[in-house]
Amino acid sequence: MGGVVAFPRIRAGAGVDVPRFYEALNGQFATFVGPGHWFEQDDRFMRVGFGWPTPAELDEGLVNISASLRAAQG
Repeated sequence: MGGVVAFPRIRAGAGVDVPRFYEALNGQFATFVGPGHWFEQDDRFMRVGFGWPTPAELDEGLVNISASLRAAQG
């Protein structure tokens, strides 16, 4: 078994309140990623796994990440 992962980050200075991002992502959008501190990194980094979802589930997760970024801006 295996999967595909990415480790994107929220750019410093992007105007995103990182704790608010995770609150929106998890609480409002029921979408979960591995926050950076799980990997000894700043929480601006996140592990996104996408090896098993259907294309529709992947699209929904990416839309939810984008919406959470917007919700957490300044």
